[in-house]
Amino acid sequence: MTVDGEGCYKCLYPFTTVDDKKCEKKSPCITWRDGKCSTCGDYYFVSNGACTKISIEHCILTRYDDIKCEECEEGYYVNAKYECIEFEEGCSRYVNRRCTECKDGYFLNEENDNKCQKIEIENCRSITSLSDTECSFCMNGFIKENGICVEGIQHCRNYEINDNTKCSFCEDGYVPSPDETSCVTLCKESEQLCQVCEDNYYSFDNGKTCEYVEPPKATSTNASWYIRSNLAIISWILLVILA
Repeated sequence: MTVDGEGCYKCLYPFTTVDDKKCEKKSPCITWRDGKCSTCGDYYFVSNGACTKISIEHCILTRYDDIKCEECEEGYYVNAKYECIEFEEGCSRYVNRRCTECKDGYFLNEENDNKCQKIEIENCRSITSLSDTECSFCMNGFIKENGICVEGIQHCRNYEINDNTKCSFCEDGYVPSPDETSCVTLCKESEQLCQVCEDNYYSFDNGKTCEYVEPPKATSTNASWYIRSNLAIISWILLVILA
């Protein structure tokens, strides 16, 4: 490196100078050996001890040269010519240059060269065969009714057994409402009535606020915490009953 009275103004490769005249590594090289690069990051390969950008479009990994791609970007697979080819419509995974998995809403037709064919039933995620007239599983947010998919409880992931009107498990950030007919957000405070408060928050003033109640330490018995939390639970139960 070359320095002056204020700092470095010329750094050795693969370091470059930054605004405060310090040397920072600005190289795609991951590991070094005897002053030369031995492993490069994605989209680069080792050439003469340095990293050279791969010229094969959508390729992220070659072993020893810039001729044969070994790994492509997501949504692309390596063909027989070691090029990166985009997945066919509906396919989500290739193995040995053949589609092995389809996206939701598509059916893997092994009788037609493993092509992914779009499912005709609206909002259907999967079927067992192309001849099916009934959906096996519906997309998130939809439930099966008489073989078709109809809109269900918003943000619901799992329903009660044999009861599509009640949700037992919601998406992240949501919880079932007290009557399980909807998914509601957890809240700390709200201008409107809050149905379910976050952990360690309890409903007060008939659901108008969620107030934090510090839990007791494992080694002590905090009587005031139990009294306050129990009052909050009673308030919440009354809110549900009177709603």
